Amino acid sequence: MKITNSLVNILVVVIILKVTVTAYHAPCKKCGTKSRTYTGTNASLPGVAVDPKVIPLGSKVKINGIWYLADDVGPKGKRVDIRLSNGKNAHEKAKAYGKKHLTITVKKKKKKM
Repeated sequence: MKITNSLVNILVVVIILKVTVTAYHAPCKKCGTKSRTYTGTNASLPGVAVDPKVIPLGSKVKINGIWYLADDVGPKGKRVDIRLSNGKNAHEKAKAYGKKHLTITVKKKKKKM
């Protein structure tokens, strides 16, 4: 039996972006959102929906001091949808969040060969 030790370096890239931020909750029949995210995460857990061409899925996204996992596909371009908890009045809270123009931090990992 041959044992090999393969070492892969991981490079963390930090990006600062100006984006439009909105909110949603899931699952919701009114909004058409499902109980699972694009990546298979339980949609009742916190996270964000992004355009994978701008922010890769699996990235960590910091919005207003809170880190979220980019685990769902959302609006196109420099837009981010924060997934709110699905508690009481979740639909109304998501609508009331409105549209905000914020600067966010994105941490994405790249394999360095």
